[in-house]
Amino acid sequence: MPPSAIDRAHSVVWVRRPSELRGRVVRVAWDGDTAVCFGDGALADLADGEYCFVAVGTGSGTLEHEFAARLRDLTPELVSDELLLELLDHVPLGPTVVEVEESLARQRQRRLVVLAA
Repeated sequence: MPPSAIDRAHSVVWVRRPSELRGRVVRVAWDGDTAVCFGDGALADLADGEYCFVAVGTGSGTLEHEFAARLRDLTPELVSDELLLELLDHVPLGPTVVEVEESLARQRQRRLVVLAA
């Protein structure tokens, strides 16, 4: 099923290499038909340009959609604040605007990737 059919309310997907049976759970923010996520942590061993499968499912683990994608590194400065805030909506960034801006600057130093069909 093409990515355009995916309900953008899903913020968690499973990413797996073709040779893997189980996916790695990652939090995503949707930018059009592409999923943007942090490329460190669960995806740290996937290289820029690597082919993978992205599965989108329900909270109960039921698969709704799966599509083939390539993982591509992003230039962190080109990721909008809105997209980054969506990725981090579960993380407390600070009580003041200054602290939130500092937290965003720190998070922007992490590896950011796109999972594009």
